[in-house]
Amino acid sequence: MNFNLIKIRLKIMFYLIFGKISKKSAKINFPNHKDIKRAILFFPSNEEAFRVAMYSFRDFDFFNKDIDYYFVINQKFENLIKLNGPNLIFLRYNRNNVTFCSLKDKEKLMDKKQDILIDLNTEFNLELCRLINDINCHYKVGFKSDFSDYFFNLQLDTYNDNISENSFKRIQQILM
Repeated sequence: MNFNLIKIRLKIMFYLIFGKISKKSAKINFPNHKDIKRAILFFPSNEEAFRVAMYSFRDFDFFNKDIDYYFVINQKFENLIKLNGPNLIFLRYNRNNVTFCSLKDKEKLMDKKQDILIDLNTEFNLELCRLINDINCHYKVGFKSDFSDYFFNLQLDTYNDNISENSFKRIQQILM
């Protein structure tokens, strides 16, 4: 067995024992789209998947007047995006840590009740998932992994290449 996998399993067991995380319930009633007012999208932390996600969301209408979209993006990709606005939130991904670049951004996500949170990362990142776990939100959507049961109540399978545009298109269908 891979040493990193053992290390992640031990960390998750530790967090479960001390109540830092818990399994999400499998039952959800997906809300009517009129009930969704705030949606958070965590874009992928690796560059190849980030570019595929940006490309697949190119035609999506993020300027819906009824829904406020918040985009959480790796700070390394700040120069790759052509979006401006108050709803961009940048994170620093270090080896064992994920931190906000601004305290105001942290307050936007952590202090308010969110309606839906979507993680576009197809690869599991424990520190990012712990951050997602701390955000107050009923509906958390992510891609299936060995540990996704602990963090997401709606999980999607990825296609064979792990960063397929089709995987991101299914996310768009959820938001429509």
